[in-house]
Amino acid sequence: MAKAVNEIIIKAPKPLMITTMNLIITTMNLITISANVIFVLHKIIFLLDVSILKSVSDDAHLTKQSGNGITQTLGK
Repeated sequence: MAKAVNEIIIKAPKPLMITTMNLIITTMNLITISANVIFVLHKIIFLLDVSILKSVSDDAHLTKQSGNGITQTLGK
Protein backbone atom coordinates (compact mmCIF):
# COMPACT_ATOMS: atom_id res chain seq x y z
CA MET A 1 0.00 0.00 0.00
CA ALA A 2 2.76 2.44 1.01
CA LYS A 3 4.68 1.63 -2.19
CA ALA A 4 1.64 2.45 -4.35
CA VAL A 5 1.12 5.74 -2.50
CA ASN A 6 4.80 6.64 -2.99
CA GLU A 7 4.58 5.89 -6.73
CA ILE A 8 1.48 8.10 -7.03
CA ILE A 9 3.25 10.92 -5.17
CA ILE A 10 6.33 10.57 -7.40
CA LYS A 11 4.31 10.38 -10.65
CA ALA A 12 1.74 13.06 -9.80
CA PRO A 13 3.89 16.23 -9.93
CA LYS A 14 5.19 15.60 -13.48
CA PRO A 15 1.87 15.90 -15.37
CA LEU A 16 0.91 18.74 -13.04
CA MET A 17 4.15 20.55 -13.86
CA ILE A 18 3.64 19.97 -17.59
CA THR A 19 0.04 21.23 -17.36
CA THR A 20 1.17 24.28 -15.40
CA MET A 21 3.92 25.02 -17.91
CA ASN A 22 1.46 24.62 -20.79
CA LEU A 23 -0.93 27.03 -19.09
CA ILE A 24 1.87 29.56 -18.53
CA ILE A 25 3.04 29.25 -22.16
CA THR A 26 -0.53 29.56 -23.46
CA THR A 27 -1.10 32.63 -21.29
CA MET A 28 2.14 34.21 -22.54
CA ASN A 29 1.15 33.47 -26.15
CA LEU A 30 -2.26 35.05 -25.60
CA ILE A 31 -0.62 38.13 -24.05
CA THR A 32 1.77 38.36 -27.02
CA ILE A 33 -1.08 38.00 -29.54
CA SER A 34 -3.19 40.62 -27.78
CA ALA A 35 -0.17 42.96 -27.60
CA ASN A 36 0.38 42.50 -31.35
CA VAL A 37 -3.30 43.16 -32.08
CA ILE A 38 -3.23 46.31 -29.93
CA PHE A 39 -0.01 47.43 -31.67
CA VAL A 40 -1.53 46.91 -35.13
CA LEU A 41 -4.74 48.73 -34.12
CA HIS A 42 -2.63 51.56 -32.73
CA LYS A 43 -0.72 51.78 -36.04
CA ILE A 44 -3.98 51.81 -38.03
CA ILE A 45 -5.48 54.49 -35.77
CA PHE A 46 -2.26 56.52 -36.03
CA LEU A 47 -2.32 56.30 -39.85
CA LEU A 48 -6.01 57.29 -39.88
CA ASP A 49 -5.20 60.19 -37.57
CA VAL A 50 -2.39 61.34 -39.85
CA SER A 51 -4.59 61.10 -42.96
CA ILE A 52 -7.45 62.96 -41.21
CA LEU A 53 -5.06 65.67 -40.02
CA LYS A 54 -3.54 65.88 -43.51
CA SER A 55 -6.97 66.23 -45.13
CA VAL A 56 -7.92 68.88 -42.56
CA SER A 57 -4.70 70.80 -43.23
CA ASP A 58 -5.29 70.44 -47.00
CA ASP A 59 -8.80 71.84 -46.51
CA ALA A 60 -7.36 74.69 -44.46
CA HIS A 61 -4.80 75.31 -47.20
CA LEU A 62 -7.56 75.36 -49.84
CA THR A 63 -9.62 77.79 -47.77
CA LYS A 64 -6.59 80.07 -47.42
CA GLN A 65 -5.98 80.00 -51.18
CA SER A 66 -9.60 80.45 -52.17
CA GLY A 67 -9.95 83.87 -50.56
CA ASN A 68 -13.62 83.38 -49.75
CA GLY A 69 -12.78 80.92 -46.98
CA ILE A 70 -14.78 77.90 -45.91
CA THR A 71 -17.91 78.77 -47.93
CA GLN A 72 -16.07 78.50 -51.23
CA THR A 73 -14.46 75.17 -50.23
CA LEU A 74 -17.83 73.78 -49.15
CA GLY A 75 -19.37 75.05 -52.37
CA LYS A 76 -16.98 72.98 -54.53
